Amino acid sequence: SNYIESLEFLFKSKSKTKYDLIIHDIVNTRELSKYFENLDSYLSKSHIERYINSLTEKTYLINGKTVALPIYLENSMLYSNKALLDEYNCSIPETWDELLNTTYYILNEVKKKDNEITGFAIDLTDSEGGFASYYEYIYSFREKVENPFPGIRDTEVEIAMETLKKIKDKLDDGGMQSNISGLMNCLNNSNCLFVKTWNNVEHNEDYVLSFLPGKKKGISGSCIGGYNIGMNKYISEDIKEKAATVIEYITSIEFQEDIVMNYGYQSASKDILDNESVCQNFKQCQNFKNSQLIMRPIDATEDYLQYSQKYRINLFNYLFENEDLKQCLQNIEYLTRIFYEERTSMSNKILTLIIGVTDLFMITTYCLSFTKRQRHKFRLLNGYYWFLYMFGLMLIMSFGFTGMGQLNNFKCRIRPFTLSVGYTLSNTLLLIRLIINFPQSGRSFVRFCEKHFLLSLVLSILIDITLNLLLFIDPYKVTVETDGVMLYNSCTLSSGMGHILLGFIFLYKILIGLAMIILVFVEWNIKEFKHDIRYITSTIFISVIAYILYAATNFIEIKGYKAQFIVPALVSYLYAISNYMLYFVARFFTKYSNNNDDTTIINIKNARYGAVSPKITNNTPISLEKHSSNTSINQCNGVVVVGPTQRRMSLMDHLVSLHNYGDEIKKTSDLNKHSNPSSMVNINVNVSGKKLSRSSLNNSSMNSSTDEVVISHRRLSQIGVIPENKIPKIISSSTEKISEDSFNEVSYPPRNRTRSVDNTNYTRNHRINSLSNNNGNNKKTLDTIKSCENLHSSRFSNNRIDSNVNVRSSTNLYPIKDNMPSQIISVYSDDNSQKMGSNNFLSINESVNMNHNSMETVSRISKKDKINASNNRLGIRHDKTFLSVNPSVFSAATTSFQSAKGDNESYMEDP
Repeated sequence: SNYIESLEFLFKSKSKTKYDLIIHDIVNTRELSKYFENLDSYLSKSHIERYINSLTEKTYLINGKTVALPIYLENSMLYSNKALLDEYNCSIPETWDELLNTTYYILNEVKKKDNEITGFAIDLTDSEGGFASYYEYIYSFREKVENPFPGIRDTEVEIAMETLKKIKDKLDDGGMQSNISGLMNCLNNSNCLFVKTWNNVEHNEDYVLSFLPGKKKGISGSCIGGYNIGMNKYISEDIKEKAATVIEYITSIEFQEDIVMNYGYQSASKDILDNESVCQNFKQCQNFKNSQLIMRPIDATEDYLQYSQKYRINLFNYLFENEDLKQCLQNIEYLTRIFYEERTSMSNKILTLIIGVTDLFMITTYCLSFTKRQRHKFRLLNGYYWFLYMFGLMLIMSFGFTGMGQLNNFKCRIRPFTLSVGYTLSNTLLLIRLIINFPQSGRSFVRFCEKHFLLSLVLSILIDITLNLLLFIDPYKVTVETDGVMLYNSCTLSSGMGHILLGFIFLYKILIGLAMIILVFVEWNIKEFKHDIRYITSTIFISVIAYILYAATNFIEIKGYKAQFIVPALVSYLYAISNYMLYFVARFFTKYSNNNDDTTIINIKNARYGAVSPKITNNTPISLEKHSSNTSINQCNGVVVVGPTQRRMSLMDHLVSLHNYGDEIKKTSDLNKHSNPSSMVNINVNVSGKKLSRSSLNNSSMNSSTDEVVISHRRLSQIGVIPENKIPKIISSSTEKISEDSFNEVSYPPRNRTRSVDNTNYTRNHRINSLSNNNGNNKKTLDTIKSCENLHSSRFSNNRIDSNVNVRSSTNLYPIKDNMPSQIISVYSDDNSQKMGSNNFLSINESVNMNHNSMETVSRISKKDKINASNNRLGIRHDKTFLSVNPSVFSAATTSFQSAKGDNESYMEDP
């Protein structure tokens, strides 16, 4: 032990290249193999094969590599004092009972002569030699010669140890605790009767060698000893070549026969052992071949020296400390026995039964969900996806089965895979469903998940499988752990790379959980999915707890094989059954409003297929002004201006807005998304902080008891003034208001304009006054436009503005900046506005392209004209200024404009 510690210290220090060749005990080769060079690269294969045999090869073949070669071998023999035996007419014992009786008889006879001798000298101390003595002694108590070493809890071992204690107590001398020095001292004088040690120890002529006794005649046992030679792997290549030459010479046939065998040592070369002509010339060779040899269990554990020490200490305590034999043998059993959860144990049978009954219960409730009475409660997913959700939870519950039986590398690698895929499968289904329920249903990721539900699920599973496959780069491996005196297997990661890859898997689960939490917060107030959101909230709560507990079992060291099995199995089972009960079974006991739910389904279907939309009452929509958006609405004398706000919404504000008004936004978005695109109606209202604004359908009060939704089906007009002789023909309709019954019809508001070609007496002021919405207080005249001091022009960067606005005042006008681009959106009101009361109602439910090419107000002014900014903010002065409108504002099939350049009637000089 001290020698090994010295070598390891040397190899780990700067002096690791000090020694080229290392000679060591054969039982220490495995411990030192990490410092030895592979001799297969330096010695010929034929030379190495001379030393390959089933008995000794495991002392120098480590993981298929030849790290050392034996210099010589030795085995235990019994040295008998032939002179004393002849004096008292006794023979060499062949059994342990004969040895006891003979020794006891001769000791008593010697005492009668007032002499004192050592009856039986053997090394049973706390040393490696003592372990060899215990091991070969127990081996000699097997029933048959061909039987292997008995199990430590077998009756043969108990009988052997009881017999050895009987020998120790009856002889009552100190010879049974002799070390190597005491044994050599016995063999150099004639004061010992029997001595057990290695076959190559020098002794005087009074001693003869024989095989060790056994329980029966013909049965014996002898441990193999010896020394190996290995090459230091830290030396230079040149020195390695020279060292290999030395090893080849020492292990050559000539050296083994001439030096090793002639000095009384036994060669391990097959050319000598299997060559009868050579072996019969050496007594030790014949004894070695006829001995019932056994190799010490150098591969019983990773640390043989520790195993050997604990093994011999327990037997020593029984012999010399009078401890209980069964307890000592149990302690030895725990040194090598790997404890695990046996499938046939009562606890595992109960667990298997519970999981089986739970699976049957889940399948039964799954089938009941398709009944006519219950199926409306499970409309969130179809039957196929509900089955996948249930299957994912079943995978999680089956995690406990992977811990039953003795662990191996396959089980260690499939355990996290099963749990990970089951978690992803069950939770990703809910996540995709939450994404589809997102209030702003026009988002690209929402539409993708809605159109490609299965593809989204498959992609998430593929990501999870990829992460688990990457873990195979540095996978889980079976290691032996110690809990007191008990050994058990555990699945551990050997390096930091494995922990990093495992961290990515945990991170993926965290991202899924965070996404679900955010979406639950956003969709909390959506009435259509109120129950589903509550169910998902409970599953998230359970997932967080289970996630923390499972992470703790991975990163916190849990001692004991039972705890390592029970804790993860219990956590996975409780997580799966809790989620299933709270998210699936709870639906059977929840009261759903069938009328409301059916109405919602009908509404969405009607909108999807262009059917007549039901009338929206004043209970569902809300005004845009209740929550933030990136659209400001200004009104001045009937002219409404829609412009960008000065401050963009933060992400948190956006989420809070969606949380507060998610139900209204969701309904509006769904109706818009599923409506007929040919109607040019867009009910989608964006509340994005970047480009789009979304609102719900607004209701405008006709009076205190009547609310009505008005949806405008024509594009916003930017017409302020139309030049003479340039007024296009506009398609008119009988009404501007579009009711729900004509939701898919395209209607255009009346434009009662008088063309100059029809009445040449019309002046520009007449034309202005002849525009639409010329009734009531909102009559558009030149004076009206002049009085709107706060009106400004602006250019929107967004490509579309969708909104439903109830304009109440004209107090939120923005000041005009010098560098602000000119773009004014004016919304008219016609004769029908009188039917809606004094409050002007603005309903913008259509896509309005606001790019530079589609909508632009251009102010053309003669070179001689000057804009009097102090008198008129817009520079409209009688007939000197006119506005031209981009033709794309109107229908391309019915509207065309001519260029106004060169028309003398349109350009008037200042007086």
